[in-house]
Amino acid sequence: MELLTEKPVRILAQGLTDSKNEFKNIEFDLPFFEMKQLSQEEDTFQITQKDYNSAEIFNQERRNRFGSVKAYSLKDILKVYQTKAFKMYKMSQVVSVSEYLLKVLKLLEIVNKTLIRIDRDSKAISKSKDFKDKNEKEFVRSKTVVAELFELFSRIILMISDLQTDENNVGLDAIIEDMKEYIRLPLSIHYVPDELVKKISTVFPCLPLSKFSELEKTRGKNILPKAWNEFCQMEEKLFRVIFLFIENMINQFSYYVTPEQFLNNPLGKTIFVIPMSMYKMFNFNNSGLYRKEVIKYGEVSKIEINKKNQDFLSTVEIVFNSIHDEAEKIREELEKESDDFDALKFLAAYEKRYPQEKSEKIKQFLSNPIIDERVTNMLYSARMDLMSVVLHGIETPWFKEMPATVEVKDLDKDTLFFLLQLYTLYPSGLKKFPQAEIWRVFNLFSYSKQIIKCMNWHVKNYEKDSYTISGQYDAKFGSILTV
Repeated sequence: MELLTEKPVRILAQGLTDSKNEFKNIEFDLPFFEMKQLSQEEDTFQITQKDYNSAEIFNQERRNRFGSVKAYSLKDILKVYQTKAFKMYKMSQVVSVSEYLLKVLKLLEIVNKTLIRIDRDSKAISKSKDFKDKNEKEFVRSKTVVAELFELFSRIILMISDLQTDENNVGLDAIIEDMKEYIRLPLSIHYVPDELVKKISTVFPCLPLSKFSELEKTRGKNILPKAWNEFCQMEEKLFRVIFLFIENMINQFSYYVTPEQFLNNPLGKTIFVIPMSMYKMFNFNNSGLYRKEVIKYGEVSKIEINKKNQDFLSTVEIVFNSIHDEAEKIREELEKESDDFDALKFLAAYEKRYPQEKSEKIKQFLSNPIIDERVTNMLYSARMDLMSVVLHGIETPWFKEMPATVEVKDLDKDTLFFLLQLYTLYPSGLKKFPQAEIWRVFNLFSYSKQIIKCMNWHVKNYEKDSYTISGQYDAKFGSILTV
């Protein structure tokens, strides 16, 4: 398909994965000029376009916030990042999330194929000449559809239990509870044919139902044609429920994929960068797309839209199967490789030099593969002065008698600022570093103790957003948190 010939799916830079960016649903909002036209008198509409915060204006600002996103192929990740631990972490994340999304696709495929079959059965009964009474034919058709829908709901509930326990699911418990509630509502106000009670009980085993036999017993047979007509209304309500469920399940992808033109990352979970044509086809609720970019289907039934969507979702399945298999293969190859020098090994050298120092919390902090990668990157790119000595084993890099020159002080201050930023982004299970731990972390990556004399002052300035960094910070440290 055309989607497969475009740029392949890539992996979002970790710095952007950690940067939340969410959008508003334009369907719940009217643009400024439409609002103005709706006003009966122009002079009664006092809000200016600049002041009116429509969803589209809001989304435009959010799209401009990050611009085009930085992303890598799976193989590029091996070149961009330093540590084996992070590369393994990233490949495991790709495998885990793609497995989850593939399960979502499999469920959607079953739902869509079942709906196509239900539609076919419904049309067959409508065309049948076996019924003399038009109302009876419509009732039998509707009863058949409702029975098949309840079989589908029952199957969904069984299949989705596996997805609900997956750590990558987003709000599936609420989605299922809402679905059940929306199904329960029509059952509470409509009588149901006795032969459907068993099927309905597979979804609601304890729900009391009002049956046709009870209605006939109290009101007589003449009431049944009216009951048939009322029952047929349930079919439309149940279809609304299933279409909403499909929409919610497709929306699971919205937490993990973004187009390359702008960042969509509502929960800080996004890892896949997909072609814009593919992104548009998902038609997410809060996609960040402008109205002119949204795909319109015109006067087409929901069933027909789902048929088209299934072709698209089959393509998505091929794409994510390929991503999953490639990441799995790379992960297996990484497992065979030896560990490179990283921040944890740097800490081990420090512990050897200062065995009396307590470093349990530092080790806990650095054990997070993202933090280990960031700090290792800092050592290679910004503090090679420390790294080179440790790597070559010449002598300890921690020269506490080092003269406190302006250059040394600036480098130490910039290092501390970077570490505080890193801790803010990734607390790594630590509620807060005690002051002594900040000192120890700083000692690990510093030449001198000069900054320790005013550590509290520096930390307070950081918390007040008034920390002063040197003019060399961006060049040495600035890009480390964005790759």
